[in-house]
Amino acid sequence: METFRHYLDTHIDYWLDENEQLLGPVEVRYGYHYSGVHHLREQVVQVPVTGMSTAESDRLIAVYQILKGRIPAPKPVRLPHAIVAPRIKTGGLTFVAQDQRQAAILPVARLYYYEIVPELASQIERQVRLTREDWSPDEAVVARRLRAWIRAVAWRAYVVLAGPYLRS
Repeated sequence: METFRHYLDTHIDYWLDENEQLLGPVEVRYGYHYSGVHHLREQVVQVPVTGMSTAESDRLIAVYQILKGRIPAPKPVRLPHAIVAPRIKTGGLTFVAQDQRQAAILPVARLYYYEIVPELASQIERQVRLTREDWSPDEAVVARRLRAWIRAVAWRAYVVLAGPYLRS
């Protein structure tokens, strides 16, 4: 039987628009899946963009820009009488702050994006992913602060949910 530390697995999901502004609420997700059949299933905390500090929204945007900057240039698509360059459209971003099964590689960030070739009605989903060793020192500072915020939001929600059972 595996031994796990007693902390919540936490991550966030969020999206940005074409102007790189946060869209809708940020979803902070947490759970504890190591208690057997009665585990704490994933819980979702919706954090409205208007309810977060400028520093936190700036960090979310910075992580998005870091990953967006690592999207490789798409390869041109050869058609019978033309070469077409796919267009890139970004999708959702997931940032894993705590996960006991991936602890050695955290933080992990994953940005989904689409290579779109409208002439062929083709859209291919891809992803760019960063793990602990991929962050530059400056990027790691941003990631560390974002991790702390995510864990704090999840913990506050968990205390409301499980407060009577917590030991001091």
